[in-house]
Amino acid sequence: MDFSCPSCKSADIQQLSVIYENGLPDIDTTSKGRSSGVSYGCKCMGAGLLTSTGETSGSSQTLASKKAAPPEKLSYLLTTVFLFFFFIIIRIIFETFIEERWPQTLLFIVWAILTVALVYFVFQYNTKTWPSKKVAWNNSFFCNHCGNTFGHTK
Repeated sequence: MDFSCPSCKSADIQQLSVIYENGLPDIDTTSKGRSSGVSYGCKCMGAGLLTSTGETSGSSQTLASKKAAPPEKLSYLLTTVFLFFFFIIIRIIFETFIEERWPQTLLFIVWAILTVALVYFVFQYNTKTWPSKKVAWNNSFFCNHCGNTFGHTK
Protein backbone atom coordinates (compact mmCIF):
# COMPACT_ATOMS: atom_id res chain seq x y z
CA MET A 1 0.00 0.00 0.00
CA ASP A 2 1.47 3.34 -1.09
CA PHE A 3 1.00 5.84 1.70
CA SER A 4 2.68 8.99 0.44
CA CYS A 5 1.81 12.42 -0.93
CA PRO A 6 0.48 12.16 -4.48
CA SER A 7 2.18 15.46 -5.44
CA CYS A 8 5.74 15.05 -4.18
CA LYS A 9 5.76 11.36 -3.16
CA SER A 10 6.99 12.27 0.34
CA ALA A 11 6.10 9.96 3.22
CA ASP A 12 6.19 12.90 5.66
CA ILE A 13 2.41 13.18 6.00
CA GLN A 14 -0.02 13.63 8.89
CA GLN A 15 -3.73 13.00 9.21
CA LEU A 16 -5.75 16.23 9.52
CA SER A 17 -7.46 14.98 12.68
CA VAL A 18 -4.07 14.50 14.36
CA ILE A 19 -2.94 18.01 13.39
CA TYR A 20 -6.22 19.38 14.72
CA GLU A 21 -6.02 17.55 18.07
CA ASN A 22 -2.33 18.35 18.61
CA GLY A 23 -3.05 22.05 18.12
CA LEU A 24 -5.54 22.26 21.00
CA PRO A 25 -3.40 22.33 24.15
CA ASP A 26 -5.04 22.83 27.53
CA ILE A 27 -3.70 25.62 29.70
CA ASP A 28 -3.60 25.17 33.46
CA THR A 29 -1.31 27.49 35.42
CA THR A 30 -0.92 28.75 38.96
CA SER A 31 0.96 31.91 39.90
CA LYS A 32 2.10 32.82 43.40
CA GLY A 33 3.72 35.98 44.62
CA ARG A 34 4.94 37.61 47.84
CA SER A 35 5.86 41.12 48.67
CA SER A 36 6.90 42.89 51.84
CA GLY A 37 7.35 46.48 52.75
CA VAL A 38 8.08 48.91 55.55
CA SER A 39 6.41 52.29 55.93
CA TYR A 40 7.82 55.27 57.82
CA GLY A 41 5.53 58.21 58.41
CA CYS A 42 5.11 61.17 60.71
CA LYS A 43 2.98 59.46 63.33
CA CYS A 44 3.08 55.83 62.30
CA MET A 45 5.49 53.18 61.38
CA GLY A 46 4.52 49.81 59.97
CA ALA A 47 5.53 46.76 58.10
CA GLY A 48 3.46 44.50 55.92
CA LEU A 49 3.55 41.27 54.01
CA LEU A 50 1.42 40.68 50.97
CA THR A 51 0.83 37.32 49.29
CA SER A 52 -1.22 36.55 46.22
CA THR A 53 -2.22 33.52 44.22
CA GLY A 54 -3.82 33.33 40.81
CA GLU A 55 -5.01 30.43 38.70
CA THR A 56 -5.69 30.34 34.98
CA SER A 57 -7.15 27.60 32.86
CA GLY A 58 -8.40 27.40 29.31
CA SER A 59 -7.26 26.35 25.89
CA SER A 60 -5.63 27.83 22.83
CA GLN A 61 -5.48 26.77 19.21
CA THR A 62 -2.59 26.85 16.78
CA LEU A 63 -2.95 28.19 13.25
CA ALA A 64 -2.27 24.73 11.80
CA SER A 65 -5.05 23.31 13.98
CA LYS A 66 -7.47 25.97 12.74
CA LYS A 67 -6.62 25.14 9.13
CA ALA A 68 -7.03 21.41 9.79
CA ALA A 69 -10.36 21.81 11.62
CA PRO A 70 -13.17 19.37 10.86
CA PRO A 71 -16.24 20.53 8.93
CA GLU A 72 -18.77 22.15 11.23
CA LYS A 73 -22.43 21.35 11.49
CA LEU A 74 -24.83 24.19 10.81
CA SER A 75 -26.40 25.78 13.87
CA TYR A 76 -30.15 25.72 14.43
CA LEU A 77 -29.79 28.48 17.01
CA LEU A 78 -27.98 30.91 14.71
CA THR A 79 -30.48 30.26 11.93
CA THR A 80 -33.44 30.87 14.23
CA VAL A 81 -31.92 33.99 15.82
CA PHE A 82 -31.11 35.44 12.39
CA LEU A 83 -34.66 34.85 11.17
CA PHE A 84 -36.15 36.30 14.36
CA PHE A 85 -34.20 39.56 14.03
CA PHE A 86 -34.90 39.68 10.30
CA PHE A 87 -38.62 39.36 11.05
CA ILE A 88 -38.53 42.08 13.75
CA ILE A 89 -36.68 44.56 11.50
CA ILE A 90 -38.99 43.96 8.51
CA ARG A 91 -42.05 44.18 10.76
CA ILE A 92 -40.91 47.55 12.17
CA ILE A 93 -40.41 48.82 8.62
CA PHE A 94 -43.86 47.56 7.59
CA GLU A 95 -45.57 49.08 10.64
CA THR A 96 -43.83 52.40 10.10
CA PHE A 97 -44.49 52.85 6.39
CA ILE A 98 -47.50 50.66 5.53
CA GLU A 99 -50.79 51.25 7.28
CA GLU A 100 -52.72 48.36 5.75
CA ARG A 101 -52.93 45.12 7.69
CA TRP A 102 -52.68 42.55 4.87
CA PRO A 103 -48.96 43.15 4.05
CA GLN A 104 -48.08 42.42 7.69
CA THR A 105 -50.05 39.16 7.55
CA LEU A 106 -48.34 38.26 4.29
CA LEU A 107 -44.97 39.07 5.89
CA PHE A 108 -45.72 36.71 8.77
CA ILE A 109 -46.70 33.90 6.40
CA VAL A 110 -43.56 34.38 4.30
CA TRP A 111 -41.42 34.50 7.45
CA ALA A 112 -43.00 31.28 8.77
CA ILE A 113 -42.41 29.49 5.46
CA LEU A 114 -38.84 30.80 5.30
CA THR A 115 -38.18 29.66 8.88
CA VAL A 116 -39.47 26.15 8.22
CA ALA A 117 -37.49 25.96 4.95
CA LEU A 118 -34.22 27.09 6.54
CA VAL A 119 -34.57 24.79 9.54
CA TYR A 120 -35.30 21.94 7.12
CA PHE A 121 -32.21 22.89 5.08
CA VAL A 122 -30.05 22.89 8.23
CA PHE A 123 -31.48 19.51 9.22
CA GLN A 124 -30.83 18.07 5.76
CA TYR A 125 -27.27 19.40 5.72
CA ASN A 126 -26.49 18.10 9.21
CA THR A 127 -27.92 14.63 8.54
CA LYS A 128 -27.04 14.04 4.87
CA THR A 129 -24.18 16.31 3.73
CA TRP A 130 -22.12 16.79 6.89
CA PRO A 131 -21.49 13.07 7.63
CA SER A 132 -19.84 12.54 4.23
CA LYS A 133 -17.73 15.68 4.73
CA LYS A 134 -16.67 14.37 8.15
CA VAL A 135 -15.67 10.98 6.65
CA ALA A 136 -13.69 12.77 3.93
CA TRP A 137 -11.97 14.90 6.61
CA ASN A 138 -11.15 11.78 8.66
CA ASN A 139 -9.48 10.31 5.55
CA SER A 140 -7.56 13.49 4.63
CA PHE A 141 -3.85 14.02 5.08
CA PHE A 142 -1.41 16.95 4.99
CA CYS A 143 2.03 16.68 3.43
CA ASN A 144 4.64 18.36 5.65
CA HIS A 145 7.03 18.50 2.68
CA CYS A 146 5.01 20.33 -0.01
CA GLY A 147 1.92 21.50 1.93
CA ASN A 148 -0.56 19.52 -0.16
CA THR A 149 -3.81 18.35 1.47
CA PHE A 150 -5.18 15.17 -0.05
CA GLY A 151 -7.70 12.45 0.61
CA HIS A 152 -6.81 8.81 1.04
CA THR A 153 -9.26 6.02 0.34
CA LYS A 154 -8.88 2.83 2.27
